[in-house]
Amino acid sequence: MIPKVKDAIKIENMTEEEIEQYKPQKLEAKLYLDFDKKDYLTAKVEFCYGENKFNPLNEKTKLKFPRNMIMETKLLNLFRKTGFMFDSKNLQFILPNDETIYEFLTEDINLYMQKFEVLATEKFKTKQIRQPKMGNLGVKVENDLLSIDLKSLEIDTKELKQIMEKYALKKKYHRLKDGSFIDLEENKEIDFLNKLITGMDIDYKELEQGEVRLPVNRSLYLDQLLKGIKGTEVTKNTAYKKIVNSLNKEQLEEEIKVPQNLEPILRYYQKTGFKWLKVLDSYHFGGILADDMGLR
Repeated sequence: MIPKVKDAIKIENMTEEEIEQYKPQKLEAKLYLDFDKKDYLTAKVEFCYGENKFNPLNEKTKLKFPRNMIMETKLLNLFRKTGFMFDSKNLQFILPNDETIYEFLTEDINLYMQKFEVLATEKFKTKQIRQPKMGNLGVKVENDLLSIDLKSLEIDTKELKQIMEKYALKKKYHRLKDGSFIDLEENKEIDFLNKLITGMDIDYKELEQGEVRLPVNRSLYLDQLLKGIKGTEVTKNTAYKKIVNSLNKEQLEEEIKVPQNLEPILRYYQKTGFKWLKVLDSYHFGGILADDMGLR
């Protein structure tokens, strides 16, 4: 009663020492986070008043010391507001739903850290929100084929299809088989993979091998995609670099010559078009020029 009414009533005929025995000590709340065998998020609560510690969900516990019931109730109501369910068998709270677990890990946990001393198991730490990285990406041209090595991708390639399907549906996350989550929002690596797969019509069965082989004429498209990912070391072999660098305008002027019989006839932009087609042809690329170029 005292925490609630101490400022509203005047207590007489009692010494300060006598009143003190009815005042609760400072409430300290601890929260233990874990995942169970079903990958449900579990939350065990412990309230502490000095040396007195107890589980507030255990109604059978007999306590003989003053408690701050107002603060205890506020803390326990927080679990209800954020979607936790009461596990009466284990006297704990649980989150069995992937969406509420994701919301807890991304947002709600910050609120709990303000109210509780949060303690997490190693198992809990391994199931946090992940941002998959590609530590190294190998690109090479060999035997007229473009090869992309994705073995360093921090995702099991067998799960990529489900991940990309959810990304296409603009889902916030995907939960992996190991119970951890992948954040699909503003994820440059996932965006790169999406453009790579859809833009090059790659079969997911190829991706499961960790290496994709494509026609060499996809080199230019890939080079544009690589500019969008940062923090990834891209290893390119000499043949691939040669193809990309050969499309540099200055090199076109130097390395490719217009036949002498056409030199005085063609206009500047026609010469540029001629050189462009010669480069495409040398790498077995396809190319189209508009009628206005006058090269028919």
